[in-house]
Order: sequence, then C-alpha cells, then structure tokens
Amino acid sequence: MLGRRALPTLSKALKNLARPASTSSASPAAVKANHQAIATKKDTPVTQQAPNYPTTWSTSQRPRPAPGSEPRFEQTNTALQPNALSAMELIAQEPIRLVHGRKAVCDGGTHPSSPVSGGLHSLTYLL
Repeated sequence: MLGRRALPTLSKALKNLARPASTSSASPAAVKANHQAIATKKDTPVTQQAPNYPTTWSTSQRPRPAPGSEPRFEQTNTALQPNALSAMELIAQEPIRLVHGRKAVCDGGTHPSSPVSGGLHSLTYLL
C-alpha cells in the first residue's frame, strides 16, 4: 500500500529534476543590461553610520540601511531621520587632562562634581 502512494510521487519528483529549469536562453542584450544595472547599483552612495564616523565601529553592528535598500525604507527620507553623533568619535576628540595626585574628578558638566575612581564606597549625589 505504501508503494502505491510513494511510487507516483517519487516518479513525479524525478521528472521535475530531469527537466530544464528554463526553456529560454539569455540574449546578449539582456546580459549586458543586467551588468549595467549591477554596476549602477554599486555606484550608489553608502549611508554613513553617524555624521562624524563613516563606518560601523563593531563587527556585530549592522550598517544603516540606505534609501531604497529594503521595501520598508523605500520611501523614507533619511535626511529627516534622527542621526546621532558617534560617542566613540566624540570621546576621541576630547583632550586628555593630566591630574595631580591619584584621584580624577569629573568636571560636572551635567551633574554634580564627583570622584571618578572613588574606591569601593558608593557615590552619593546631593540634589
């Protein structure tokens, strides 16, 4: 009984494997047009990861999607999207400050001044 069911299915699968996938042959004009389309796609500008850093900074980080790269971003104006600056580049631009002694202190730009390497005790902020 199993043979009656399996044999027609198997023969149909073998026939499909034996026949060619396509009956048409590619014309030289079609091949040339395809190569030109691929060449123009390579010439499209690459979207920067951040305004101050051109590429990804981690091996596991995905690059920003370019306009038209996916259907989701096809009609998205990337100039209007948030594009934060790279913190890695901002820190690299910050000058090195030498300190006298063994304790470095944050200058308190947006928070109260506190020791950076204060040891094992916890930091307390007075508001």
